[in-house]
This record gives sequence, structure tokens and C-alpha cells, in this order.
Amino acid sequence: MKKTTLILSLLIFAFAMVIILAIGVLTFGRYLVDKASQEDYYQYKLTNVTYAQLPAGLKGKVIDPKQVTITFTDSARLKRFLDVYIEQFNDMQGEPLDLSFLNLSTLDNLDFVFAGKLTPISPEENLLYYACDFANDRRELNINFYSLDLSTIKSLKATFACSYFTNDISKLDVSQVTNMESLFSNAVAFNQDLSAWDVSQVENMSFMFKATNFNQALNSWDVGKVTKMTGMFVMNQQFNQNLNAWNVSKVTDMRSMFESASAFNGDISSWDVSQVTSMHHMFRQATAFNGDLSTWNVAKVTDMQGMFIKAVNFNRDLSKWDISNVTDTSFMFSGATSFTSDLSKWNLSQVTDTSFMFALAKNFTSDLSQWNVSKVTNMMGMFGGATKFNSDL
Repeated sequence: MKKTTLILSLLIFAFAMVIILAIGVLTFGRYLVDKASQEDYYQYKLTNVTYAQLPAGLKGKVIDPKQVTITFTDSARLKRFLDVYIEQFNDMQGEPLDLSFLNLSTLDNLDFVFAGKLTPISPEENLLYYACDFANDRRELNINFYSLDLSTIKSLKATFACSYFTNDISKLDVSQVTNMESLFSNAVAFNQDLSAWDVSQVENMSFMFKATNFNQALNSWDVGKVTKMTGMFVMNQQFNQNLNAWNVSKVTDMRSMFESASAFNGDISSWDVSQVTSMHHMFRQATAFNGDLSTWNVAKVTDMQGMFIKAVNFNRDLSKWDISNVTDTSFMFSGATSFTSDLSKWNLSQVTDTSFMFALAKNFTSDLSQWNVSKVTNMMGMFGGATKFNSDL
């Protein structure tokens, strides 16, 4: 009896194992079929094509990502393709375009890909930014940006510059991106929450929010690797957020960072600016700004030209600033009509240009009698219109 029971148990176990094995084979087989259908059985597999080069069966209709994959190895070619494709099928009132048929795995940048018509401007050596006529030159987009795989992308230079879209990008994976220069430049209406973006690898944020209406919290961003913030908020007349938690200890260039950012008065008092060499026009026409900068270490700065020009509300104590390496203070407080700080102990021993430094700074009265201006070669208009200034020089 026991022998019969044992044999029966073994038969049941063997039968069960056969069933399990069969299920496993079927499941693995289905996986292989599914994988093959996704990777090997596209009806069309294309590379670096223009829209004109598409097979006749694909023209005149939205591309089905289940049937088509197009690989691009060059972002300029991708842009040429999308310029035509978006022009034909972008519907601002309809469903967002699905671009998951694009294989971007060999690309490292999407520079300018969704940008409108841009005009490059270079007002001085080593400075380049982009402008556009937003009313006429913007690119209107209705795209599901989450349909794009950005896992290999390192650069998003001017990707959305001079564009208009309302599609959500708040959770885009930008964790590998190192360059966000001009990313939203002149995308005037852009104002999405980007607080969840992982920007910890970014090194360049120059002109990122230039001439936009962006005004969202960014204080949680890890900007510890950023070295360039040139013009980051220039001509942004809405931005007014605290940035006191930012680690800017690697930034070397803050030229025009808040120039004409007329609403900005955020807290940046704790910034470590010890590596910055240029603050040229940094707060020029930042008409609302009156932040405490008294503890900033500006010892490496060489250029302060126009730093507070027409910053009409600025009146903070700068008496302890070490400007011993600065060579240019021209226009620095020109039109800073509220400024009254004591600058008597400033070391100007390396300065060569103080032209228009206090022009129209009508409330400035500090004693400057001990200044060493032995290297200054240009003092033109230094106190022109500074009607209260009467220091012994």
C-alpha cells in the first residue's frame, strides 16, 4: 500500500513538473516573439532620413511607432526631419504628437531641435546668445515629450528656445545633461514647475531662462557642478524666487545673470561666489533688487563693469568687499539712485577704468579720499550727476 502511494505521488510530481516546464517554455517563447516583434519586425527601419526620403506608404500621415523606427545619429539631421514632420502634423488643438518612433540612442544632444527661428548675437568676444521675434518666429508645439528617450542626451542647448508649448515636462529625465545653455531662451510664455528636475550634472546654465516669464521655485536644484550662469535670468521680468540654497561655489561667470530681471529680489545672501571672475552687468537694471550681499567673497572678481547700473532700489552695505583684483569698475553704480554704502576702505589698486562709476548716483556721499587710483587711466564722468557727492579727493 505504501509502495503504491509513493509511486502515485511521484507520478503526480512528475506531471506537475511537466506542466511547469511547459508553461515556462511558452512564456519564454512569447517573450522572444514579443521582443522580436518590437525589435526585428518593424515594417520600416530607417536611419538619418529626411522627410522627403520616407517611403511613400509613410508620407501624409502620422507615423505609427509600432510599425516604424527611425534612428538618427546626428541632431542636425533630426532637426531637419522634425522641422517638416512637425509642420505637417503638429495640431495645437488635437492629440500631442507621439515621437517614440525616434531612436535617439546614438545621439548625445538635442541642440536647437525644437527651437523657433533664432538670431545669434555676439556683443563682445566670448559672449553669444540668441534672440527672436516671438510673435512671428516662435515654434508652436503640441508634443508628448515623455515619448522621447533622453537617457543618452548630454546637451539641450537652445532646445526649446523661441518655442511655445503647454505639454508637461516637469518630470523629464535630464539626469545626464551637462549643458542647458539657452534651453528656454525667448520661450516667452514658458512657466512650468521644474523643481523635480535632476540637474546635478549640469555645468552650463547660461541664458537658460533669458526673456521668459518663468517664475517657479528652483531652490531645491543641485547646481554644484555649474560653472557658467552668464545671463541666466537676463530680461526675465517675472522671476522672483529665493535661491539661497544654491551651491554656486564652482561658478566662474555671472555676467548679466540678473540683468533687466526687473522683479527679482530673491535671497542670495549666502552664496559662495569665491570662484567668480566676472560680475559684469550682473544686476544691471534689476530695479527691484535690494538683497544683502555684504558677506560675499569677491576676491577673484576682475570685472565689475556696470554691476549695479540703474539698480535703483539697491542700497546694501558693501564696505567689506575685497575688490583688490578688480580692473574695471566703470558704470558700476551709474544710476543706482538709492545707493549710499560706505566704500572708503575699498582697494582700487588694480583698477584702470572708473569712468561713469557713480554717474547719476544722486544719493552717494561716501568718503573716497583714501582711494589708491594710481593705475586708473579713465575717470570720464565718474561723478557726473552725483549731486550729493562732496568728498575730498
